[in-house]
Amino acid sequence: QRDRYSDDFDAKHYKGSIYEHNHDPTKEEFRLIPPIEDKVNQWKRYLPITYWLPRYNWSEWFPMDFVAAVTDVVMVIPQGMGYALVAGLQPIQGLYSALMGHCLYSPFGTSG
Repeated sequence: QRDRYSDDFDAKHYKGSIYEHNHDPTKEEFRLIPPIEDKVNQWKRYLPITYWLPRYNWSEWFPMDFVAAVTDVVMVIPQGMGYALVAGLQPIQGLYSALMGHCLYSPFGTSG
C-alpha cells in the first residue's frame, strides 16, 4: 500500500512538477517567527508579519498564495452570507464576520 505522506511517494509523483516544494522548516528562510534566543526581535513574535514579510520570496511564493487566497474568498463569501441568513441577520453582516478573521489573522497569525 502506498503512503501518500512518505518522501518516496512525493519523489515519485511530484518530482519536476510545478507543485514540487521543498519546505524545510529548519531552514532560516522558512522561519515565520524569530528564534526564542533572538532578544532584539523578540517583539516580532507577537506580530509575525513584521518578521516574515521582509523575507517573503514574491516571485516563487506569491502565485501559489494568490490562488489560495482567491479559493478561500470564493468559499468564505457565500458561507458567511448563508450563515447570516440562517441566523436571521442580513447577508452583509455575514460578510463582515467572515472576512474579519482573515483581516486579523494576516498580521497576528502564522501558518506554521
